[in-house]
Amino acid sequence: MPLSQSESIENRLKQLHEYNRQIAQLIIAWFTFFVTVNCAMMGWLLVTLTSAKQIADSHHSIEQVLPLIVVLFALENILGICACFVVRSHFLHRAALTHKIEATLVRTDSESSVVSDFQTVPVGLYSKALWLMTFSLIFLLLAWFSFLFIF
Repeated sequence: MPLSQSESIENRLKQLHEYNRQIAQLIIAWFTFFVTVNCAMMGWLLVTLTSAKQIADSHHSIEQVLPLIVVLFALENILGICACFVVRSHFLHRAALTHKIEATLVRTDSESSVVSDFQTVPVGLYSKALWLMTFSLIFLLLAWFSFLFIF
């Protein structure tokens, strides 16, 4: 049995909402894991470098590996910053599409003639959260580079 136009639009809208929620959950889970790994590695390096200062031979060997670790994590953070920009842009486009579909649904509904300004996708929240994630990753990037000058 074919769906009516409004049912088809409603199904598309439900799919978009589910997709937006899934992306939001994934980016938050990724960010939490990513920052945890960064902080754990920084902590391990700090403990290793401060204890290695007491032993001359081990301090020299860790100094050889330190730039490689710093560059690796710095590149990872740069990619993470880029990912935050891409996801934010994607959210903005998907929110605009969702709002457009909602407006179409309201227009096809014979009982309602006013298109609401209310957006069901919390664009402001997602945007602010992604900006905060980006600033956190920039801070981590700077922290990684500081390892080269401190030790």
